[in-house]
Amino acid sequence: MLHIAVCDDDTEILSRVKELAKVFFRTHCVECKIQAYQSSENLLYDLQDGVYYDLLLLDIEMPGMSGFSMAAFLEEAYQGIPYVFLTGHADFAAESYDYEPVDFLTKPVDV
Repeated sequence: MLHIAVCDDDTEILSRVKELAKVFFRTHCVECKIQAYQSSENLLYDLQDGVYYDLLLLDIEMPGMSGFSMAAFLEEAYQGIPYVFLTGHADFAAESYDYEPVDFLTKPVDV
């Protein structure tokens, strides 16, 4: 079973991405559990408490800790957790690859 975290401050997008991920993995016969977070800080607290995720879907622009800041922290403290950046701004694509994400998706995310 895959454990996935989705982190986005926009509740509508958060719900949509979570649902799309469920559909994607179900159609590929992969069992998964998806946890939604509205802030990077809450995701970070859970990681520090030992919660494990196989994949993170991170919004880049969020209040507090941005997706880029979260990725930099992950690289130092939790090497090996793959993540995908989500953003409504395609101009972040070039900068995002400095953090070596698995992928970069522009919002609105759709299948």
